[in-house]
Amino acid sequence: MRPHYETEADQTREAQVMSRIAERSDSIIAFHKISNISYGVDFWVRSNDGNCVMEIKCRKNKYPFFLIAMKKIMTARLWEDTGVHAYLCVHWAKDGSIYIARPFGEDATPYSTEWHGRTKQGRGDESDMEPHARFLLKDMRKI
Repeated sequence: MRPHYETEADQTREAQVMSRIAERSDSIIAFHKISNISYGVDFWVRSNDGNCVMEIKCRKNKYPFFLIAMKKIMTARLWEDTGVHAYLCVHWAKDGSIYIARPFGEDATPYSTEWHGRTKQGRGDESDMEPHARFLLKDMRKI
């Protein structure tokens, strides 16, 4: 079994980002942290438009693109297939900006795929090398 790298500080940052998104939204009624990792997303969101799920990633340095493991795209597809919209969110600590993508649906955000990972950047975990989705920030919705 692979190690779990998410820390309590990571979860706190994700909750703060979700709160900011909710504050800036006219349609979000409530949100709940999903603690069970088998669901593959961070939050269940109830809104005027129906229920949805959201995966939140917090990144330090800002790039003109957002990379996320393809497993998250595949999880989003499962949610969408059940009729629940799935959103991917990235918060850039460098400038505090938040961008949101929806990989499927009528308003889908385009993305490309590539092989990527963090093996050379510090953890030394070969399993970190995997297929990723690349979203260009210019195609994502800025909050």
